[in-house]
Amino acid sequence: MVSRIEIVKAENERNVFRIFLESRGLTAENFYSRIPPEPDILYHPPDGAAVAFELAEAADEDLSRLTSRIKQLGQPAVDEVEASGFASYGDPIPDLIKKKFGKRYQTDWPIHLLVYTDGRCITPDSVAIPTAQMWIDAMNDPIPFDAVWFMGDSAPQLIWEKQG
Repeated sequence: MVSRIEIVKAENERNVFRIFLESRGLTAENFYSRIPPEPDILYHPPDGAAVAFELAEAADEDLSRLTSRIKQLGQPAVDEVEASGFASYGDPIPDLIKKKFGKRYQTDWPIHLLVYTDGRCITPDSVAIPTAQMWIDAMNDPIPFDAVWFMGDSAPQLIWEKQG
């Protein structure tokens, strides 16, 4: 049986993927949620072979907790943060890259990684993209992805592609 949390996660992933396709000028159809160990989405583009997508939100955990708490409690959470001082936030990209690149996926299709920020990452795209590229280039283990996309405050960008 699929849990409520898994249903909500899959809905969110489909919404993010829909935005990804539309922002690239593509028709947002023919994509489906998948169950691990498969990647999150299987996409059938109208003009080519299927591609599997693993989605990964680059979110600062402290900022995500704060955002969630403000949504739940409203003004009291904002007052609490102001009273205690502003928390320090870090770049989530290195840990995210290590985590996703360490997983093994089962699919017959090429796999693309879509890293997105969804407003919960204070690292600007101009820093996040080169950071991600640097970490990918430094990987010694086999990379499970054929391509890596980044969707932050600007249009989605292909930031890495497997050579050969």
